[in-house]
Amino acid sequence: MAAVFSADEVLEMALQIERNGAAFYRRAAQGADDPDAAVLLRELGKMEEEHESLFRRLRERLPAGAAPRSFTTQTARWLDTCGRRRTRTSSTCGVTIRPD
Repeated sequence: MAAVFSADEVLEMALQIERNGAAFYRRAAQGADDPDAAVLLRELGKMEEEHESLFRRLRERLPAGAAPRSFTTQTARWLDTCGRRRTRTSSTCGVTIRPD
């Protein structure tokens, strides 16, 4: 069974994944005991913000009425878990991120 998502929906999921990642790195940097680790974590958060900006620009360039695309069940589950929800789980996305 496949799931169908429009390009707009996929990019919205990508935006949410990047927002979640940036929030995770900001919180991790605040809690880091090692100053070098805090700097690295802040840099990683900035990278996530840059990715979010890229996905936002891509989304703005989408043609109106772009046809939905079909994804395999496994990919659709990953997109749903990592993008639509505000939590990533270690078994599906590689990290655990809890909403603010």
